[in-house]
Formats: sequence, C-alpha cells, structure tokens
Amino acid sequence: MAGTQRSVEEILATRPALFVTELAAATGAAAPDLDTALSRLSSRLLVADHHLADPHLHGDFRVVALRDDPPPGGPGPSRAPAERRAADHWSAFLREVAQRHRCA
Repeated sequence: MAGTQRSVEEILATRPALFVTELAAATGAAAPDLDTALSRLSSRLLVADHHLADPHLHGDFRVVALRDDPPPGGPGPSRAPAERRAADHWSAFLREVAQRHRCA
C-alpha cells in the first residue's frame, strides 16, 4: 500500500490533475488499493467528484490533484491551486466530449 501511495504522489507531482481511472492505469493499482491510497493521502490531495448526465458515458469521473506544499510556517497544503488544476482537467474533458460525442 505504501508503494501505491508513493506512486500516486510521484505521478501527480508531474501532472496537474488526473481522473482516478488515469491514475489507476498509471500506477497499475487495483481500484480498492487505489481508493485506500487516496483516502490515506487525503490531506495531500484534492479529489473532485463529478457527474455526467449523459446516458452514453459511464465511469468514475473523480479528478485528483496534488495540493501545493505550504509556505514555511504555513497552515498546510493549499487547496485553491489544486481545485483550479482539477477544474481545468474536467473542463478539458468536457470540451473533448462536446467535440466528439454525438447523440443520434
């Protein structure tokens, strides 16, 4: 489990944000192990849960971003930049879906 947590942090340190499914593919972790790692890292991560009301698209639409390290003496990891990165990732996904998805 510690290996999965370490992998999650290392991957998110190089990517602004990822869907949980992308993170699972990148780490090779099974869903229960990844969920446990995300829970244990909750103070370092932002997990934004999204829903898509399209009957053709199903899946785990949670977006994960690493919170920024606090400044020396600061109160803890900053949430706002992680929220912005997660929102940007979600918006990029929605743009792609809108461009490609056609209901007949």
